[in-house]
Amino acid sequence: MKFEQKLISRIFAVLVFSGLSFGLYTSNNAPLPKKSVPKPKPPEVLKVDLAAIDQSIDSMLVKYGVALKRVRKKKITVPDHDFLRIEREVPIPPKVVMLLMTADFHAMAKRYGGRAIASENLKDNSVTVHIEEEKCIVQSLILRHAAYLYEALAKEAVKKTNVQQHQTTKKISRKRSH
Repeated sequence: MKFEQKLISRIFAVLVFSGLSFGLYTSNNAPLPKKSVPKPKPPEVLKVDLAAIDQSIDSMLVKYGVALKRVRKKKITVPDHDFLRIEREVPIPPKVVMLLMTADFHAMAKRYGGRAIASENLKDNSVTVHIEEEKCIVQSLILRHAAYLYEALAKEAVKKTNVQQHQTTKKISRKRSH
């Protein structure tokens, strides 16, 4: 009798598990429901002063000694929004620490109710900082160290000062000779 109870319970367990596996098999082969395509939303309007953010970023770049005339600036249309996102490629002086710059950008974005998200690209040796306001990226900065550029600018500055000093000494010597 005990032997028959064990056999019957095993047969019952096998039938239950086979029924469950068959049920799962047939439910996985059922066609997937079609997803409905969302209707296009009207463009959203940001409540943030984008010109003020742009000006703050420019002043922060000047604070770090970035040559603004060397910054490449592109305006990119943002889908479902009525503004243009600004993307900048910024050559950074070699002695500037990008981590500190990123922290300052984050503090600046917080003043406007947003945040700065940074990601590092080791392949390009760059850091990309996205300024996000109201869950939308309004500015992107691609920061790269450009020692060659700042060395050339330093040489130009030295040449200009040498030329100016030479011109000043000529003027002084002319005044003395008269």
